[in-house]
Amino acid sequence: MRAMTLTLPFFGPAGLSPIALILGWQARGASRAALSRLDARLLDDAGISPEAAAREAAKPLWLA
Repeated sequence: MRAMTLTLPFFGPAGLSPIALILGWQARGASRAALSRLDARLLDDAGISPEAAAREAAKPLWLA
């Protein structure tokens, strides 16, 4: 039987700690929520179609 060890601090994808990963997800969720509240005029000013904004806002937090 082989023992598995975990060295601290644990670093996940791209060298991020679990806390940094969760904070990134939280920020991404807040950005997507704000995007979903923009009206068509503001989306047009930003050069984003309403369909593209809806697709981005519907993504899970862990997908970039």
